[in-house]
Amino acid sequence: MINLITAFDGNYLIGKDNKLPWHYSQDLQYFKKITLNQNVLIGYETYKSLKSYLKNKLFNFKKTYVASLKHDLELPNCTVVSDLQSFMASNAAQDILLVE
Repeated sequence: MINLITAFDGNYLIGKDNKLPWHYSQDLQYFKKITLNQNVLIGYETYKSLKSYLKNKLFNFKKTYVASLKHDLELPNCTVVSDLQSFMASNAAQDILLVE
């Protein structure tokens, strides 16, 4: 099953310059709690944004899937997904958290 987690401001903005347009520690704690040990699917831009916040730390996800059309992309401790339909079909039995 696919679940979605997203946050946006009053103008429906989810990010600006690859960063969150706000910083609330309660939001970040909630995000960490919800994503802890989950199978997570993120886009490449979200991946870069999260890595910039975490610096050299690893994600706290069970598995990290990164959606990208770049077939030659190699990301440490991540699986790059370039065909979302095939990914969804082959992972239908898994719980996946889509982070937007």
